[in-house]
Amino acid sequence: GRAVIRSVDVINVRARWAVEQWDRQISAMKAHAGNMGLVALMCLFDEWLGKMGCAYPKAARLSEMRIARNSIIHHRGKPTYEYNGSRAVADRFLSYDDAGGRVAVDKETLTEMTGEVVLYAKQRGERRAKG
Repeated sequence: GRAVIRSVDVINVRARWAVEQWDRQISAMKAHAGNMGLVALMCLFDEWLGKMGCAYPKAARLSEMRIARNSIIHHRGKPTYEYNGSRAVADRFLSYDDAGGRVAVDKETLTEMTGEVVLYAKQRGERRAKG
């Protein structure tokens, strides 16, 4: 009787531990995927700016994207870092609690930022076409 109950308790503890491990891994993969998406978006945007002969825009939200991207690439995703002064990553790029205090871009934020880049590109292209 008691041996069976202890055995079941051990199995339940191990099962809970395994589920918790998988939950952490899935959360980490989501954070990494979002971060890679942001880096890719910014690389494409930088390339487009170069082809258009444009300077990097001073728009605050686009600047926040660049700070988050630089954190991911150069500072292992730290929420603050030093580069020509102190830089702090905007809260919207720190979405996942399981990311261990590092930059973690979620799907909604990445979708929103993609929309902003597209809007900027359209507006810039229209201004160039007008003269």
